[in-house]
Amino acid sequence: MNRVKLSDSVELPHYLSHSTEHFIEVVAEPQPAPAAGSVAALTVSLAAALCVKSALLSTRQMSQAPSLADSAKELMHRSEELCQVDAESYAEVILALRAQRLRVSLSNRNKVQTAIGQAAQVSLEVVKVALEVGSIASQLAEQGNPNLIGDSVTAAVLAEAGVRSSIALASINLNEIGSDIDSAELTQLLAVAEAHTTRAQEAARTRSTL
Repeated sequence: MNRVKLSDSVELPHYLSHSTEHFIEVVAEPQPAPAAGSVAALTVSLAAALCVKSALLSTRQMSQAPSLADSAKELMHRSEELCQVDAESYAEVILALRAQRLRVSLSNRNKVQTAIGQAAQVSLEVVKVALEVGSIASQLAEQGNPNLIGDSVTAAVLAEAGVRSSIALASINLNEIGSDIDSAELTQLLAVAEAHTTRAQEAARTRSTL
């Protein structure tokens, strides 16, 4: 089993180097990671994979389909990486909290704050990737192969779910450390994700081949 060494006391497996069944079983185990953040990132990766499929099968309908496929594939791999990075970052939070419980000090408290802040940044990176995936999905729903509209709509919906989940996780972590949260910006990001899904769903209604 491929593993990632975080420290002298934590060692994590490369989760996506195994089967989907294995990953689901690991998520269900009573341990801190992988958890919500990794699941959100993997959801975005699957959305991007659907975009790759739709784009590759839309070359007759869209001249930019190959470029969209390449972009979606990059986003797919990036969100796969974030699935692992999220688990690693949360494991660092657990390590910092344990150290703080063993010895309360300003240094250990700062380490906890830093670890939680870094975990929040991972979630915000997932949001960024998910918004790009949603944009591609909506374009494909509107202009791509009509036989793949269901795939494009599903990609947009999954990408929006990734945005919503990751914003919630980032907000929880930032609140935990008393960091300022730009609620207006987060609301705008949610609105953009919703707009991508709405565009895709409207395309499905107007371009239905049935």
